[in-house]
Amino acid sequence: MARLQCYHNYSKELCEKEIIETEYYGYKQSFLIPNKKLLIELPYACNTEAMFRKLKSYYGFAAILLPVSTELLWKAKNAGWSPDQLVIWPDNTVSMAELLRFDGNRIDIFGNDAPLFKAIYFDEPTTKQYLYICSLYKFVKNAPGSENSLNRPLAYEFIVGDYSDWGINYWKFAYPQCADKVMYTGYDAQFVSPSTPLIGSLGSTDQRSVWSEVHKVVGDNANYWIGLPYDLGELDDLFEKAKNLNASELWLFAAHFLEFIPRNLCKPNLPLSCNEQYCNILEQYLQDFCERALRHGWLERNERVIGSRTVYCQRSDCSECIHVPTSDTRYWGENPLAYSCPVSDEIDILPRKRIGTPAIPRNNIFIRPAGEEWFF
Repeated sequence: MARLQCYHNYSKELCEKEIIETEYYGYKQSFLIPNKKLLIELPYACNTEAMFRKLKSYYGFAAILLPVSTELLWKAKNAGWSPDQLVIWPDNTVSMAELLRFDGNRIDIFGNDAPLFKAIYFDEPTTKQYLYICSLYKFVKNAPGSENSLNRPLAYEFIVGDYSDWGINYWKFAYPQCADKVMYTGYDAQFVSPSTPLIGSLGSTDQRSVWSEVHKVVGDNANYWIGLPYDLGELDDLFEKAKNLNASELWLFAAHFLEFIPRNLCKPNLPLSCNEQYCNILEQYLQDFCERALRHGWLERNERVIGSRTVYCQRSDCSECIHVPTSDTRYWGENPLAYSCPVSDEIDILPRKRIGTPAIPRNNIFIRPAGEEWFF
């Protein structure tokens, strides 16, 4: 018997299902590995409001590293970044008074009820600069909650970046008097001075063994640079190594990326400036970086809703569709059946006869063949 093109007992709950249609759009911070964050420093020419917006809404970075600049902080704010997602990088030679005054002058940018930035980063300081950083750290951590102190109203993190044996061990012995975290900033042999004492294989092109040595010295408070383009061939290994070391943050150092782009790639006939074209090239590498991060659990796919549609059970008895996926077109379709079967279309339990045809009972039930009429 052919399937009836109508519902015996229509029920919206059983006979209809709404399908929410989504598409993948970029990346977001991963919840598969709790408290793991990716942070970035861009080339200065790419520090635009449009790029800041992409870093947050599409690429899934948790924080950005910015030079001390009121203009850039405004751009970041307008692009949707909150103060706790910003790390500033002051010149190591800036005086304590200048840094504090800078902070106090910009309180109104984000409002008096929020911290101005998440952390302060000091890059590869000299011995003299370490002394300055320790002095500033003690002042900040012990300062009263005045409007002009960096301690308002949350404690700011101090991050010190270094790649030398001396610098990393100094941080270990000075902790917690000088900084909250240390950043291992090495990623290629060309950045290591031959006169600098090294830890293990520090300076090799594969820094995984060095990361292990640094972790032995400073533990889980260590964070690590990934250099772009220096580490492009090692991304999978580095993501996995950082996860194994229980690193909480990985920083993508892309500040020098534009220096590696051949100048002849700039096309003067385009409406974009050369820097804009170079920043577009950078985004191609950011896409690859995020795909590798996704592969190793540091990011997740970000989905967004683009619409919805309703599908209908294609069985007269909708209970047959309950446990069938809506992708099965044998059971689900875009158009509903007739919402109610007429009486003559239902299974007849009374003995009747067809015109010109003797009634032949089947288990005392007579079924009307299609196209024939019944009479009593």
